[in-house]
Amino acid sequence: MGRYTEPLGFSTLFPFCGLPLRVDPYRDCGFSCSYCFAHARESTEGTPQVQAADAGLLTRYFRRVFDEQRTDLSIVTKCIRQRIPLQLGAMGDPFQPAEQRHRVTLSYLRATLAYEYPIVINTRGTLVAESPYLEILKAHRHAVVRMSLSTTEDARSSLIEQQLVRPSSVLRTMERVSAAGVRVACRWQPFVPGVSEEPETFASRVAATGCRQCSFEFLRLPRERRPQLIAGFYKATGENIYRHYRALEARHQVREYILPPEERIPMILRARRAIRAEACALAQLITTCSISPTTPAAAAV
Repeated sequence: MGRYTEPLGFSTLFPFCGLPLRVDPYRDCGFSCSYCFAHARESTEGTPQVQAADAGLLTRYFRRVFDEQRTDLSIVTKCIRQRIPLQLGAMGDPFQPAEQRHRVTLSYLRATLAYEYPIVINTRGTLVAESPYLEILKAHRHAVVRMSLSTTEDARSSLIEQQLVRPSSVLRTMERVSAAGVRVACRWQPFVPGVSEEPETFASRVAATGCRQCSFEFLRLPRERRPQLIAGFYKATGENIYRHYRALEARHQVREYILPPEERIPMILRARRAIRAEACALAQLITTCSISPTTPAAAAV
């Protein structure tokens, strides 16, 4: 396995992302979710070619910026100096199976703790609730653990996801992390029409874990055909998902197909009502759904 050489930078969807500054301990992801947009943007085919980043990179970077006060005009350095929150795991899960061997995520967590740097962790991995990760997070005043789910039901998940981590295990992990006093959020990503459950059911189950914030993102359908996604969607709906998206006039953006705002907004508003009814906040409503704030539809939100 080669070394991942560009773990620190900006999201490829910078104009639409609420957390554009990202650090990825790994390139690609061993969870191999059928809908993964990051896998598509990395232009990898077949089995993910996971690469670990330099475990000491973040500590060295923080040392140069905060201890040595080096002059660097790069945009990344300016953001770090201003302590713009880092998204840990934007293009690959930081708690994927490779972490048990390489411990790059562990090194990055220790660096952010030492420098009290704010981070938002994106993961569906249960390792986040294990030692020594949970102890670091309990001591970290500026960390949020954002757990990803496409559904809370194992049976629905089995249609479109490899079963390395079942939703029931993710929910138990959220409970454990929240009980330890760590801020826990949920990333409903992606919502797959016809496969994901109703928002009211999802919101009730997620809120019961201690989660107090939830973001909501529709499926960004990868341009490359995904056999499991096609088969699972057909089993659930009797339709081909690519034909379904074309019929709804999905637009091509980067390497994915995106449903138009008029197809997404009714469900977004319904999800917001359901999540708020459970005393959670619906975060990043505009940015994660890629709705231009200048459109009448966005103004209505």
